[in-house]
Amino acid sequence: MSADELSQRNATLLRELERDSSVTVQTDAGTDLEIKFDHDLYEWMSIRGTAAAGRITILPAGEIATYPVSVDGVFVADGAIHPNILIDFDVRLERAPLTVEIERAQAVSFSCENAEISQLTSRMFAQPYGRRVGEVGFGTNASLLGFTRENSHLNERFPGLHFGFGRHNQRPSIVPYISLSHYDVIMRGGRVAGCSGNGPNLDLANFETDYSAIHPFCDKDEDLGDCCSDGLPQW
Repeated sequence: MSADELSQRNATLLRELERDSSVTVQTDAGTDLEIKFDHDLYEWMSIRGTAAAGRITILPAGEIATYPVSVDGVFVADGAIHPNILIDFDVRLERAPLTVEIERAQAVSFSCENAEISQLTSRMFAQPYGRRVGEVGFGTNASLLGFTRENSHLNERFPGLHFGFGRHNQRPSIVPYISLSHYDVIMRGGRVAGCSGNGPNLDLANFETDYSAIHPFCDKDEDLGDCCSDGLPQW
């Protein structure tokens, strides 16, 4: 999708999510979550294929993300994983979903029938703050047809919810902990509903873009700081 299209799509989703401080996300695969936001405290980033002067962005684009107040429930990821370390095996989860139980934004248990992904998940969760949900992300690039075998940012852009465990996307003055690891776990789609009854009610896999939506100012328009390894060794 073009930068203009992604700007409108991101603006549409940002506006809907900011209508409520708490949402549920469910899928037929078994995901059942409640996510709480603080829209005044934690910044949103919008990756839409443009970058401010002197900055860098990653293509393809198509994502909005923030830091959660809390996350509780069961997360069934049937898309892909994207760790910030070098790996050479298939990262897709369609044949063996990764199920994570989350309490107060911490992964408390997980299961996956894929041995390589299960071993990697154990390793990433063992890192300092590795079990903490540091990012709640929503892929918005509706032109993507599927997930790549390779460990790629492209998979985060696929329409749906993903969590980044470990490193967060906020200023240190707002979220003071530091984690070298960042482990994105991605699912397909998801039905989002506001807990107040007045919030969003949409399907992440197929929502209508509102071309009249005005994109808000977002200080962050890139996510390079969340993907670089900073010394983590190759798996």
